[in-house]
Amino acid sequence: MNKMARWIALVALAVLPSCTSDSGALSQDSDAASAAAIAAYEAGSAFQMRRIGRADADSAVANFERAVELAPDFAPAWAGLSQARMWLEFNQGVPGQLPLAQEAAERAAALDPDGVHTRVAQGYVAYWGLADFDAALVEFRAADAISPDNADVAGAIGNIYRRQGNIDEAILYYERRVELDPTRGQGLTTLAGTYGSQGRYDDVAATAARLDALDDDRGAIWRFWANLNAGDTATAFAVVPEIRANIGEPNYFELVQAIVRRDDDETAALVEAIGTDVGGGLRYEMSGHLGRTGQADEYTAAFDAWVANRAAPLDSDQGSEARTVFVESARRAQVARLEALRGNEVAARTYAARVMEIQPLVTDVWGSAGHRANVVATYMILGDNAAALDILEELTNAGLGP
Repeated sequence: MNKMARWIALVALAVLPSCTSDSGALSQDSDAASAAAIAAYEAGSAFQMRRIGRADADSAVANFERAVELAPDFAPAWAGLSQARMWLEFNQGVPGQLPLAQEAAERAAALDPDGVHTRVAQGYVAYWGLADFDAALVEFRAADAISPDNADVAGAIGNIYRRQGNIDEAILYYERRVELDPTRGQGLTTLAGTYGSQGRYDDVAATAARLDALDDDRGAIWRFWANLNAGDTATAFAVVPEIRANIGEPNYFELVQAIVRRDDDETAALVEAIGTDVGGGLRYEMSGHLGRTGQADEYTAAFDAWVANRAAPLDSDQGSEARTVFVESARRAQVARLEALRGNEVAARTYAARVMEIQPLVTDVWGSAGHRANVVATYMILGDNAAALDILEELTNAGLGP
């Protein structure tokens, strides 16, 4: 936390009302508790700002919980706890966080209804928790009016525009976030990814160079993608040893390199080294390779596990109709592709058809482009190129692909 933010935290604690011991809240003479609460808040904020992996998400929640335990009337800490819990569910897939996040946001609102932290927390409950992008935009715009030079708020507004499919406006806000806080790697990575979706690979490379200047390891990753997507595989592959040195173990980028090279021996060795108990991009690349090389039957257990993991939330309530439909669309699209890869055409077509049927109900235009891309891959695996091309044309016309 910078010096100004620390002073804000100190002032917020200093003006808390006097509380009796019966309330369990912070009393005026609890200097040690106040200092500890501020320290916990600072630590939670640092993990929240960095947002690299599950460990950061868990640590943010734990530190904000500690802060509100020590200072129950510290509104920014309640707001931070709400946002941290939503990140834990939205990005890390830990279920059951929405009610707790809503409760924390309500505590923040009761203490400081017009505080920028409160409005941001309420915005993320609407955004990450409920997929109610209109409500989220109202909250983030209110926060922007209170704190117009707040980089995180600018980024949040950009996120909503991107989800709504307004990519040009999203990029303007992402660029504003980077201008307001040029040392934050997270803002640069989001901007690089959005440039990439529009085929702006020179801009991706320039953004990667800015990450390199910050000694942020993600610079190498975006140099890889800028060159690979632009068709310069030699330059992209030259970055892979650097990424390996940063990560320190067999990884996604080495796997992509081997797959693009069609080096099946190297790919097989990496699959064995990494193991099939993986998710995200690793699962995607591994399953594609195993399907293409006719090894799906040999890895039946892995495919069963991947399908079961993707199908698990399909019958669960996600907190709102919009969020539930989004999750159904995402998961059915992934299962469709997995079933196609292992030759289950009827199942693959059934899942794919359901994805396309519910698209009009999906409010997340940006996210649903990825779902439809999985359906495109499904049809291509099945040899139905006409169906695949129809969807690709829709995505291109909507400006959701390079």
